[in-house]
Amino acid sequence: DKESGNIEAGQLVTLNCKHPQATIYYTTDGSMPTKQSLVYNSPIRIDRTVTIKAIAMHDACLSSDVLTRNYVVPKLALEANLASGIVDYLSEVGLSANTSGATIYYTTDGGTPTKGSQVYTKPIVINQNMTLKAKAFLDGYEPSEILTETYQAKLDITADKESGNIEAGQLVTLNCK
Repeated sequence: DKESGNIEAGQLVTLNCKHPQATIYYTTDGSMPTKQSLVYNSPIRIDRTVTIKAIAMHDACLSSDVLTRNYVVPKLALEANLASGIVDYLSEVGLSANTSGATIYYTTDGGTPTKGSQVYTKPIVINQNMTLKAKAFLDGYEPSEILTETYQAKLDITADKESGNIEAGQLVTLNCK
């Protein structure tokens, strides 16, 4: 009942055949439908970009032509403003999605982010070596791929006196940042 094109995630697509006893077989991977394919008996929920191919069959009739519908669900994309690698201790990484209103969930222990993970609200401080994983969600959109960035926090040491000549007995203080 819906033509090919852009569609929000969660929409339902209905397949129909005028013959009341015909069986509709369909695929969602773009392959040709056969009698071994899925049997249509209720609307198909579209949650990702998909190609549906369907055919109606009945023993007393010729099979229908194959119906092809391509539905494109907009997909969220996610990026970090700091690439993986060695970074200064206490560096901050910002995350952003390509669509406003998206909620970003993240983990810093290498675990897979879900809607139950920490919600991103401000830059994440790199205070230790970590693997940051994040995923964006928004109703009507396909979730983003998991963004993975691995950081090694590099400590920095400083001295309160510059190199060179100093008086004997003078104290030098070392600081770690």
